[in-house]
Amino acid sequence: MIAWAHTQQEDPANSRRVRLIQPTDFLGALFETLDKSAIDDFRAFLAANAGVTKWQIAADYCLHDQSRPNNAFAFSVIPYDDYLDVLKGEIRDALPKDLKKTKSIGEDAAAFLVHPRRFHFGFVFRSPPAVFNNGPGSDPRKIARESLAITVEELTKHGRSKENMRRLKALKQHAQASSFNVGLLADMYVLSYLLCFVTLVLARERPVEIVGWFSDRDKMTTWCDGVIWDFGRENLYGLAEHFNIPIPQDMPVIAVPTPDAEKDAMWFDEFIRLPDYIAGIIAAWNFATNELPGDKSKYLQLAEDVVADARNMAVLNVQWGDFVQCSRMVFSRESPKPNGPSSGPVPTH
Repeated sequence: MIAWAHTQQEDPANSRRVRLIQPTDFLGALFETLDKSAIDDFRAFLAANAGVTKWQIAADYCLHDQSRPNNAFAFSVIPYDDYLDVLKGEIRDALPKDLKKTKSIGEDAAAFLVHPRRFHFGFVFRSPPAVFNNGPGSDPRKIARESLAITVEELTKHGRSKENMRRLKALKQHAQASSFNVGLLADMYVLSYLLCFVTLVLARERPVEIVGWFSDRDKMTTWCDGVIWDFGRENLYGLAEHFNIPIPQDMPVIAVPTPDAEKDAMWFDEFIRLPDYIAGIIAAWNFATNELPGDKSKYLQLAEDVVADARNMAVLNVQWGDFVQCSRMVFSRESPKPNGPSSGPVPTH
């Protein structure tokens, strides 16, 4: 189940060349991998939610944590088929706390996470994706700056709104600083691509009326007043056209925190708890040695009772360097024990 992509981007008018793996190629690799086998599970999920045309995609991440072997993005697809307060109440009853505040995973929580009413996508990056890469010795900052300059020029030609351009130009200005965090920009790009991918998988398989994006608060989502959502919308429509997937106008609906939620709970925090549990386990699991954190039984419980033999989950392992390589990970139960090379269900590719 391997797919890969490698391409480069040119701006002939300005004699600039930016060698980047394009989102069309990245998503093409993801689609090719998903369609090998995981698509059957996703279609079973849709069949279990017949008639639903309104959806929420909740997103959470565990990135650059030195105590974790993986960087992880997780997304939970949730039917929007009831009042928000009712949906949030269901989650609170089953998952009253975030994973980091939870000591153990009870049967009710596990049953809620594996229920066919919800579907989870996980993306594992063993190392940070080399989004701005021009081969050995290349300067990611220089490549990122050139890429942003091309993007701003192209969108200016297409007449985007003043607010869109204000955020994009602010990001371009940030990129000129000596303290420019090119890794954060790479993470932001990947997040926007993955949100588009999950949305387009859904829209490809069933006509959709509304899709909402519910993201955990992160530097990726707050940088330059949420410039990621400008990238996300641009990418979504461009990718939908490329892959010939129909989507409604005014998509997606972006959930944003209330003004007083800078540090406190967001109004949609309950929805984030689902991908929080998925991102937590796939970031903590050392797949090379099959080890889980030995002092935290909750990870073993998640591995055994949620991830192993899951039919409502697709976990894709992504390697992004000079090219993108993608494979699906599946998990089966085999004498799980923490703190050893045989700990937890066994992952296979």
